[in-house]
Amino acid sequence: MPASAWPSGWLSRLRGALPRGRSLPDEVWRPRQRAILAILWLHVAGLAALALAHGGNPEALAGVGLVALVAVPASTRYGSRRWRSALASLGLLLASVLLVRLEGGAIELQFHFFVVIALIMLYQDGFLFLIAVGFVVAYYGAVGWLEAAGTYPPPVAWANPWQRAAVDEALLLAAAVANLASWRLNEDSQARAESSYRQLYEGQRAVVRELQQSQHLKDELYNVVSHELRTPLTGILGFGELLLVRDGQLSPAQRKDHLGRILREARRLQRVVDNLVYSSKVIRQDGGAATDVGAVVHAVIEDLDDLPGRDRVELEVRVPAGLQATLTPEAFRLVLVNLLGNALKYATPGTTVFVSAWIEVGAGAGRAGDRLAVAVSNAGQPIPPADRERIFQPFVQLDSSTTRTASGVGLGLHIVRRLVESFGGTVEVDSDVAGMVTFTVRVPMASRRSDPARLGGSPSSHLRSSGGSI
Repeated sequence: MPASAWPSGWLSRLRGALPRGRSLPDEVWRPRQRAILAILWLHVAGLAALALAHGGNPEALAGVGLVALVAVPASTRYGSRRWRSALASLGLLLASVLLVRLEGGAIELQFHFFVVIALIMLYQDGFLFLIAVGFVVAYYGAVGWLEAAGTYPPPVAWANPWQRAAVDEALLLAAAVANLASWRLNEDSQARAESSYRQLYEGQRAVVRELQQSQHLKDELYNVVSHELRTPLTGILGFGELLLVRDGQLSPAQRKDHLGRILREARRLQRVVDNLVYSSKVIRQDGGAATDVGAVVHAVIEDLDDLPGRDRVELEVRVPAGLQATLTPEAFRLVLVNLLGNALKYATPGTTVFVSAWIEVGAGAGRAGDRLAVAVSNAGQPIPPADRERIFQPFVQLDSSTTRTASGVGLGLHIVRRLVESFGGTVEVDSDVAGMVTFTVRVPMASRRSDPARLGGSPSSHLRSSGGSI
């Protein structure tokens, strides 16, 4: 290293080894700055009183004015943090010089410099610490030189030993308090930092867990959805290729059967796609929506006529004419497709699935308090109480094993609840010990055309089917 570069390099290494204090957060620096400024202004007031007690020496009063002049800009909000911290530190150092000179350079009062340096260390700024130490060293060097030259009188010694002891102990106690305050504040800052790091670490772990759960859910969704989409697509493509390749060899009955199978698989695919779309769709309520319940029920029954296993159960519909739901036709159709589709899939073979609707008279005056109830019941495996809320969550099936017999992606009941609640309704599930599972949807009543439906939910008409279309 060249000789000319040695001093600057040494100073750079020294500054790099000292704490810089720039990492001190503003919310930590501000209260420390206020405390140091308060101590500085107390010094201004005390020095002014001491100067007046010594006869109001103009030089002493000028010194007090200089300390106050430095304290004023340090107390404002102008300038950088380091600039204001440096002014406050300079003010305390000047106050120490003035205090020692007002008392004739008493040796006991020179301990005040140690108190000031301890206070300056609260900034945790190595640059300010070096400036303070350099200031004190320069002060003692200048005073020693002036005393040797006879310009300054030698320091006085107080004759009263109790006075000396009291001042020494007071300054020593002040230095100890300043160091203890710095110690405690640093501990608090470290504790806050550790707490922040701990919270950050826990937050990162929570994010990792959520990402892992999301990935697991994504994998499950991919497996289920790919199976549910691939199965009807395989049927559509298979029968479509048969029609295309062997069209001349097929009889009209075979051709009709193949087209029917294609249509059945296409409808199954449509139901899966509808559920996937509505699982993430923003549902907006239509205050003027009114749907004929009977018409939608019969349309859904016809749509589900080709459901696998449909011919193994009977279907009984008890829906009075003239009932209207506040859901839109599309929403009400999707609610019934999922509820009735579940009932037909999980019903015990040889039993009857019931679809019924009635009006529940509310406590309000007139139609405002009435609600329309639609229930779908089937005999099947009971639903445990612990699972009656969980089944409404997305991608949840009570039997999620690879050997399950019922198809689906686990979105049907979740979509039913979303749709019904978005229109101000509720959906409940009841499963008794006899094995009858009932899902009941209640929505505000849109209008009423037949008063006989009021009678305790008794239907005015019903239809029964053992597997054919209704």
